[in-house]
Amino acid sequence: MAKVIIGHHPELTAKDAMDIFQRQFAGKYELYMTRMPRIDFIVKQSAWRGVSVKLKQKRGQTYFEFMGTTPSPALMILAMLLWAGWFILGLYGLSKSGGIGGFIGFLLWIALGLWLLRLLSSRPSRKIEKEVKVLIEKTEEFKGPSESG
Repeated sequence: MAKVIIGHHPELTAKDAMDIFQRQFAGKYELYMTRMPRIDFIVKQSAWRGVSVKLKQKRGQTYFEFMGTTPSPALMILAMLLWAGWFILGLYGLSKSGGIGGFIGFLLWIALGLWLLRLLSSRPSRKIEKEVKVLIEKTEEFKGPSESG
């Protein structure tokens, strides 16, 4: 998860931030608010490619956290079902081989599955993540008094 600290803006809301993003990405990406607790809004290129964005306010500090994601709930459910099948296949292999070797093989199988799942969901979104980072760093509304002066 990437993090970009901006000038302190206690008045900035997630909706305001999304409006700024929308002006900057006009016509290029679809943006929409979510009700998920760790995500304020999504910058979506397609059902497979997007970035989730969260505006955070802490003592004297305002910052954005964002990461590549698969914006489509249907595709996320499909990925979870594939992961469940992957896990069951690993358990089947463990039951057939048994012993410490089988257990190590099972752990490697699970690690490979997690890596593939993360690769599938985040790699296509890296370009959009870079664009979001640049937008946050370059947008005047996000700069603090000492930065924009």
